[in-house]
Amino acid sequence: RLVIGMVGHPNAGKSSVINCMCAEKRVSVSRTAGHTKRAQTVVLTPSLALLDCPGLVFPHALPNAAELLVAGRSSSAAADLAMQQLLGVIPIAQIREPFTAVRYLAEHLPLERMYGLVMPKDEDEWSPLVICEALAVKRGYHVAKVGRPDAHAAGREILYDAQDGVIPVAWQPPTTATAL
Repeated sequence: RLVIGMVGHPNAGKSSVINCMCAEKRVSVSRTAGHTKRAQTVVLTPSLALLDCPGLVFPHALPNAAELLVAGRSSSAAADLAMQQLLGVIPIAQIREPFTAVRYLAEHLPLERMYGLVMPKDEDEWSPLVICEALAVKRGYHVAKVGRPDAHAAGREILYDAQDGVIPVAWQPPTTATAL
């Protein structure tokens, strides 16, 4: 029997493609990256099967935002990290701070208009933290004991919206072979 393996990044739609090819739900899907925990074989015909594999993330030392700031790394490293967060390569539950990805989105999209946010009185310009705090106020997200707006929860909401397609996220392909 020929077995075709579906291999790729987490949250890329491998399981969804298998369900489409089978014209019915044969494997479980989820919006959360890393849902497929082990390889699953789905028989299409007696001579053909599909192998649904967990997403692959190649460990090339993904820095967190604090490490990027301390090390003075280039903004391209921060952009790479933000793209991985926005595409679901890194599960949102594992993201310590959403503000790097929110900054990346805010540099390319008018998030404050998209969410209908009001500039806080004590602020002069939009920053990732100000955007998240304004969204937290609008949604009623507050830190329990302190009562201040929960910017972290609002930032996670923005990341979920990007992964779910509520916020349009797309990139142009590289123009040269060396850019790959």
